[in-house]
Amino acid sequence: MTPIRVFVSHASEDEDVLAAIHSAVRRSLPNARVLNVDRHLLPGKAIDAGLTGLIETSRVFVHVSSLASRQSGWVAQEVEFARAREQLGQIYFVTLLADADGSTDGELDSSRKYLRYDRDQERALGELVEAIARVAPSALISPVDSRVISYRRTASALFLALVTTMLLVGANIGINSPTAVGWLHLLQALIIAYLAVDIHIVRQKTTRDPRSTRVLSMWLWVWISWMTLYVLRFVDFQYPEVTLLGVSYPRFFNHLAGVPSVLGTVFVYFTYLRLDVREEEHYDDAGWNQYAFPVATTALLSGFYLLLAFGIVRSSFWPDLIKSIWLGLAISLVGGRLSSRLINAPRLPVTFFYMYGLLQMLFPIFQTSSAALPEIVPFTHYGYRLALLAGKTLLADVLAWAVLTRRLEFFLMRMEPLTANVDEEFRRWSDPDVSPPLTGRAMGRGERTVGV
Repeated sequence: MTPIRVFVSHASEDEDVLAAIHSAVRRSLPNARVLNVDRHLLPGKAIDAGLTGLIETSRVFVHVSSLASRQSGWVAQEVEFARAREQLGQIYFVTLLADADGSTDGELDSSRKYLRYDRDQERALGELVEAIARVAPSALISPVDSRVISYRRTASALFLALVTTMLLVGANIGINSPTAVGWLHLLQALIIAYLAVDIHIVRQKTTRDPRSTRVLSMWLWVWISWMTLYVLRFVDFQYPEVTLLGVSYPRFFNHLAGVPSVLGTVFVYFTYLRLDVREEEHYDDAGWNQYAFPVATTALLSGFYLLLAFGIVRSSFWPDLIKSIWLGLAISLVGGRLSSRLINAPRLPVTFFYMYGLLQMLFPIFQTSSAALPEIVPFTHYGYRLALLAGKTLLADVLAWAVLTRRLEFFLMRMEPLTANVDEEFRRWSDPDVSPPLTGRAMGRGERTVGV
């Protein structure tokens, strides 16, 4: 997004006023740029042409009126040119009274707005910022935020379009139709593919921090795994039975889809480990390996789904339940990291992360119709899948937002030194030979703590 240009016309004696304007605008309007002749006129360019060029490309003209500026021919020339553009509606003209010399209330033009910097500097600067924001609301949006807004608009539009298509397919063909369910899996695969491409673009274009890149790379593998899962389920509805070496295997691809489903789960958990910036020595000192459990569980569940695909075992309920519980916990752990004050993600999406994690844990139950749960019908399955897909999309959206705004990079950078010495600090605090520092009321009363 192109920055909003604010031209300040002032005398050289009013550099302190220019500095105050620059500080106020920069602090409150991240997408505004303050210009003046002394700092922004290009060397070697004719003064008249350079002066008019700066004013022509500015949206707001601020005239710093003072005794020195009223005696300056250059300021008079700038004001004359700006007033001419004001008559054409091409620029917004603001006068800032820096002193009272020669500008008594009776001499001021009552049809114009004057900001009395000479009487109350903070109020005048605040009114100037408000005036610029009213004229150019986009000045309130930083270039980084504009990229985020553009990304979220695109993601939301595509998501709504694909979900609408899913609803139409489900309504027209029928929820109970295997063909409808198959096409719904394909549409979900397309949504996941879009999110994967988007994360790849974000990783390539917006981050230079290697730690953020590793987090996004791991999350990219999550999307690739889930996309493979939905593609295999779509293929299963096209080929419900596969013959290999003369043996028929019903629902072969559907059972085989359990393998990328498990891989997606472990990659979500590894994403959490990437966000957990503690050093490897922390886990070694604790006596366990942080990768042993996920790798072993992945191998066992993947092996079970392969046995299921070849008909050696019959039921997948318990592996599905274990995998879903693990995935729900991993999603909640990632959501917990994104809720850190260093990232400061919006509370409502973070709340939905935990709800999505809970829904994911119960997924196998809602895919099973039984006499004990007569409310679970095919339409319930359909709505449940849409809810899980919405959770995946929201998680991708917030993760991309954290990267584009560099909040993820800030989180990883600040958390590393904060956690590097936590074990040593805890040892010092809990060591019976070391007295902890005075805190709270004990410090106020001058009491002394004794190690016990």
